[in-house]
Amino acid sequence: MPTLGIALILNLDTYFRFSISAELKNFILGLIFVNTFFFPILILFFLKSRKTISSFQLDNRKERIIPFAISSIFFIFTYNVIQKTTLPPIILSIFLGITLSIISAFLISFFNKISIHMVGISGILAALIALFLNFSASYFYEITIVVLVWGLVGFSRLKLKKHNHQEIYFGAFVGIICVFIPTYFGITI
Repeated sequence: MPTLGIALILNLDTYFRFSISAELKNFILGLIFVNTFFFPILILFFLKSRKTISSFQLDNRKERIIPFAISSIFFIFTYNVIQKTTLPPIILSIFLGITLSIISAFLISFFNKISIHMVGISGILAALIALFLNFSASYFYEITIVVLVWGLVGFSRLKLKKHNHQEIYFGAFVGIICVFIPTYFGITI
């Protein structure tokens, strides 16, 4: 989700598309893909081979703690690297929100299970809404598509019986709050 979300935002019909060089976009997207998808997947394979987790689905709340902790480290590292680039501050704010959402999922996993899928898609939705509110840009189609995907993701997680309603709503809440606040208010660390 972080790679898809940032790719979408960098290619919106706004100044992001035209003011950021193709080389920087490719570097950022590659960095985000490797650190938020590739390495965490490798960690899952390692944990599965060591029988630390029983499945890649991470159905057991307690089994989510180690992968989410390691993922949080990768997200923090990625945020620190992109801070050193010439990206607009609003992109840093979005990625800060994404990083806060995975850290929140990690901390929540000590007590409850939440839908990380809903955290991810809700973060993308929150970023688009915050950008819309900040820049008065017309993202009607993008927001509509993400809302449809948001609904489908929530429905599919329920239909597959991977989560209950509370876990779906809690995941959506965490994703929206963690990404919307830094993005809307332009918070970076």
